[in-house]
Amino acid sequence: MITYERQSDYNGGSRERGVDGALAVYGMEAIIKHKPDILVLLSGDFDMRSLIEKAKEYGCRVHIWSFRSSLSFELKRVGYEIYIIDDHLDDFIFLSVSRRPHRDAPGVQCSS
Repeated sequence: MITYERQSDYNGGSRERGVDGALAVYGMEAIIKHKPDILVLLSGDFDMRSLIEKAKEYGCRVHIWSFRSSLSFELKRVGYEIYIIDDHLDDFIFLSVSRRPHRDAPGVQCSS
């Protein structure tokens, strides 16, 4: 997992800087090195188009997952295989983070 420190923006808020470029470079390196069959990209940002095109060039099928509100018009227009996360929220399992594993988690032995 790659994380980036948030920095102040011009409007007094904060945002991650350089994430798109770094993710695209990391993704391209992984495609070239590992030659996966499928690239699953969780971003609707048009800045990822170069990564998507490189994946297709290497024969990868590309699945784009994005929230409806963050899917760029340009990606929709190009016609990639796009999945809207909002439409599948009931299909996902959300777990809360805890210091202790749940007693029913695989491999966890709890005494009663």
